[in-house]
Amino acid sequence: MVAPLFGSCARHAPSRSVSAAEVDGAVITVADVDARLAANHDLSDEVAGLDQRFVRVAERTTLDQLIAEMLLAQDARRIGVSPEHLRASVVREVTVADADVERAYRLARAYPGGNPMLERRVRRLLAGDEPAARARVRAFVQTEMEWVAIQNFVAPLRRQSRIIVRLESPPEKPH
Repeated sequence: MVAPLFGSCARHAPSRSVSAAEVDGAVITVADVDARLAANHDLSDEVAGLDQRFVRVAERTTLDQLIAEMLLAQDARRIGVSPEHLRASVVREVTVADADVERAYRLARAYPGGNPMLERRVRRLLAGDEPAARARVRAFVQTEMEWVAIQNFVAPLRRQSRIIVRLESPPEKPH
């Protein structure tokens, strides 16, 4: 389990109803970010027990996903379709070539370490026999490519929107 957003010290932690961000006046709460991060078992397992810097990266990634989803939903309402329909149309053209999977698989196998969060991800992706590992790598690459497509789609929406992020940035890596 990942420590709650803004730290685990109950005495200093704000209410879970505190705003982590606002998108055109719509609020994304700390509870929203915590719930999404907890539901993403792969990501929450990758940061469990690591220092706050890695937890903050996971929280910020999760918040960015929630902001993108909110922008996508707003645009879907504007054009009169469901958010699911718009998302499907955005990622429809995303295809993962065998060469992409092979490159990602080889990079994962050759990962030298140094980042505990990435080390856990690599171990998870490469666990078990090779066909199962390649299938997980393919699914991971597909998800990442879909995320890039969504980010590209919402980029102009981000520029047109008023977005206030209150979530603190991850601390810099100690020197």
